[in-house]
Amino acid sequence: MSLIVENGAGLNNAESYCSVAFADAYQSARGNATWVDLDEEVKEQCLRRATDHIEQQYSESFKGCRVKIAQALSWPRYDAIVNGFTLDSNVVPVAVANACAEYAARAFTETLSPDLEGQLVTEKTIGPITLRYDTASGQRSKTYQSVQNMLAPYLSGGRGNVKLMRG
Repeated sequence: MSLIVENGAGLNNAESYCSVAFADAYQSARGNATWVDLDEEVKEQCLRRATDHIEQQYSESFKGCRVKIAQALSWPRYDAIVNGFTLDSNVVPVAVANACAEYAARAFTETLSPDLEGQLVTEKTIGPITLRYDTASGQRSKTYQSVQNMLAPYLSGGRGNVKLMRG
């Protein structure tokens, strides 16, 4: 099945923020020979998983609003202001495509959004005192700081926002 890449039109069947050719160029420029040697079908699968991850993690946090109600992905958007400039409402920002390519390479070797185990509670009673330890508290899914940094200017509350302060 051929990968359907969002081209800025707000496609209702888009599956990826970047093409295999884009991801190949991105990975090749960074010396990732493992990605370059993968089969095209495997690359497409990884790009779908990467886009799914971006949608699951960031869709509610992107600046601006979706252009069409029926578009499959969060981009393109209108009223997205980044670094003081309003982005065109018919594009997927290069940083979003780069993030997709970055996640895709990781999706080949690992699960981007692994299921978390249930909370494990250990209980210990000493005399009249009972101590409970929640051994899973703080358990979170893995974060990828380099990709978060790429996307930060495009997220509400990310870098590039103007902070209002009272004087």
